Amino acid sequence: MDAMFESPSKADKRLSKEASVELKKIAKDFSGVKTPVEMVVQGRVVMVPARAARLFCHILDNMAQGASLAVVRQERLMTPQEAADFLKISRPYFMKLLKAKEIPCISTGRYHRIIYSDLLAYDQARRADRFTQMALIAKRALELELEN
Repeated sequence: MDAMFESPSKADKRLSKEASVELKKIAKDFSGVKTPVEMVVQGRVVMVPARAARLFCHILDNMAQGASLAVVRQERLMTPQEAADFLKISRPYFMKLLKAKEIPCISTGRYHRIIYSDLLAYDQARRADRFTQMALIAKRALELELEN
C-alpha cells in the first residue's frame, strides 16, 4: 500500500517543526540502533523498528518545510504516465526514454510497467549528472572571469 499526502497546513507545518526539533534531540540515541524504539502514542507504548523511527523524523522534517509527501514501496510497478509524472516530464518523452532503454521496464505486449526503484535510480543519476554539469559550467565561468 502506498500513501500520498497533500501539502501540510500551516498548523501541521508548525507542529511538525516542533516535533522534529524534539525528536532530533533524541534521534542521536537511536541513529545506530537496530533494536526497536519505544514510542508513546496517546498514552500507549508502541514498539517500532529503529528504521521506522528515523523515517518518521525525515517525514516531520519534510512536513515542516511544507513539502507534500509520498511513501512508495521500492518494488511498486508504475504505469508510464505515473512514471512521467514522477519525473515531471511528458509521457511521449518518457516513452522515448523507454524505447532508448535508458530506463528499464517490464513489457507485456504493448503495455509497459516500470519498477519504482529503477525509476528512482534513473532520477538520482540524472540529478547527479546535472550537478556535475553545473559544477563544470561554474568552473569554466570562474576561469573566464580570471582571464579577463
